[in-house]
Amino acid sequence: MLTGDEKSGKVKYKNCFSTSKRFDGQFGTSPPCSFAVTPNHLGVFLFFCKLCYNKTIMIRWILILLVLGAIVAAFVPSTTTIFTLLLFIAIFFLARNLDFGLILLVFFFPYLGLVIDFSAFEIFREAPYLRSINAPFIDLYGLMLFAAWGLHIIKNAKFKIKNENTDKILHFPFSILNSLPHWRSYLLFWFSGLISLMRVPSIQLDTSIKYFLRPFTFFYLVFFAPVVSILTKIHNPTSSPSPGLRPSSPAGRGASKHFPSPSGRGEGEGQRGGREGLLHRVLTVFYWTGLLSAVDGLLGLFFGAHTGFPRATPFGFFGVNPLGPNHNLLAETLIATAPAGLILATRYTLHATRYNWIRYGMWFQWAVALLTFARTAWIAVVVQGMLYLWFEHRGRLRKVWERARLATLPLLLLLPLLLFTLFSETVRGSTLSRLDQARIAVFYFLRSPWIGQGVGTFIPTLWQTKAFLLEYGEPLEAHGIIFKLMFEQGAFGLITFAFFAGLILLVIWRAYRRTPNTAALAALLIASGSLTYQLFNTTYYTSKLWVPMALAFAIAKIYANTDHHTKMVS
Repeated sequence: MLTGDEKSGKVKYKNCFSTSKRFDGQFGTSPPCSFAVTPNHLGVFLFFCKLCYNKTIMIRWILILLVLGAIVAAFVPSTTTIFTLLLFIAIFFLARNLDFGLILLVFFFPYLGLVIDFSAFEIFREAPYLRSINAPFIDLYGLMLFAAWGLHIIKNAKFKIKNENTDKILHFPFSILNSLPHWRSYLLFWFSGLISLMRVPSIQLDTSIKYFLRPFTFFYLVFFAPVVSILTKIHNPTSSPSPGLRPSSPAGRGASKHFPSPSGRGEGEGQRGGREGLLHRVLTVFYWTGLLSAVDGLLGLFFGAHTGFPRATPFGFFGVNPLGPNHNLLAETLIATAPAGLILATRYTLHATRYNWIRYGMWFQWAVALLTFARTAWIAVVVQGMLYLWFEHRGRLRKVWERARLATLPLLLLLPLLLFTLFSETVRGSTLSRLDQARIAVFYFLRSPWIGQGVGTFIPTLWQTKAFLLEYGEPLEAHGIIFKLMFEQGAFGLITFAFFAGLILLVIWRAYRRTPNTAALAALLIASGSLTYQLFNTTYYTSKLWVPMALAFAIAKIYANTDHHTKMVS
């Protein structure tokens, strides 16, 4: 508690900590501080006290974990004990540094090819549970971040209940649910998957339950909800908002009409702290992840091993291919990350060099996506281009065409190559496989039109279809989320997923209508491009779709209340 005379510039610091215990020389008690200090000295002293106090709490938890680990080590193999201790320490660290944890998640979101197989490590082969873990790194790390996020939510919910003196039994569950974005619409979709398990044969029930937990339930709890919550919620209810950079003018230092601040104070405030600053850092990492993936795809175009014709494909290093072996895995990443350049570029409208280089990187990502010659990539780029022209240049298409017709010449040169690939043997086999998958999905949909055949039953059913195996070999997931839902969850699943995804798009659309700025438009392009790709692809329950969707949703939520109503200059 601080008392003092503001005129004299002197204050007295009475209580270093909030507890009322008698000072006995230990942290957590109240030392008899009554000395006079200047405001500058006081700020340094308070920062030091807080830092020491936080470190003391962390050290106490580490000591408790070490003691528990020593007790458990007597009954559990040492490898498992050490791994568990390190895991708990990592979760506690992430719970106190959710911003850093989110940035790591966004950086690794497209790298499904980084798979961790614990059985490949000799030290884990003796551990009964660890040796059975074989999953992409992004899934394992996302699970850790989810645990840290959940721990943080529970702590904040308890603080709010204690601070507001509300009923713990009634308020605590609602505090948890309020941290889950669009949980009602997702709950309907989740319920449709749960009901579909009634149709699963008993011999396949174990496999379907595992699929229901991961990836069906996993994608929302790990890749969507934490990302939106961390970006849009206040992390610590006890701390004041980060001051960031104070604007030097009413409009804010560095304020841009193209990327307005939600508070109307300009962008300068919050670039280093607060929601706007965190969003800017996350989008920067998101953009650079796409740029690195585009460079990787360009290396694959010139140095990759091609069958049939050269195309941009993921390029492996030292036997590891982070993006995965398929060109679609590269293209869908670039479709999602490229629009982030629209937001980042408008922050540097006064710096021509940075502005131009960011836009060049954005166009480079779209170009590499087209060079994959993936049909879905071309469709997604066309959808994004049509949306951009409609919302930004409606009524001025002739003028835009006069300025951009030279840029369309490379596309006209690539179009014959795309048509050539459509008649290649590889693409022809892929097209026939998709058509047969669609026929199978429709056939089983008509047999159970309302709740489908059950979550996780599509591939096992194809394994039992001998004609399909003889023609195409090992089956893959349904190419397109529509056929996947028709087969496994029926009309109930189709309707509830359309409701869930539609509400996300509706939030973004309303944000753009209310504040037609670059940020809202980029969010619309990210979401529409990602969803369009999954109409024809197989990664609909992974981070490749739901991390971009979460970012687009968070952008719309953060920049929905700005007072500026301007559009981007092309």
